[in-house]
Amino acid sequence: MPVAVHPIVAGKPGSEPGAGVLYDAEGAWCDVVGLSPKGAVLVRPDGFVAARSDEGLTPDSLEGIWHSVIGR
Repeated sequence: MPVAVHPIVAGKPGSEPGAGVLYDAEGAWCDVVGLSPKGAVLVRPDGFVAARSDEGLTPDSLEGIWHSVIGR
């Protein structure tokens, strides 16, 4: 199953290279969602927040979360 990753960075388009980068021109994303700048959120296509962490999500933690999300 394909997974899309979209880093959200403070700044304007062109300030960070890479496809799939979303820009937070006002730098408000972390405050709006209540995460630290190192934080991460895993959102299902239906908008359900499957996981969130102020310290980011590691490959090990993501594996368990992924299996829970897809029900396997």
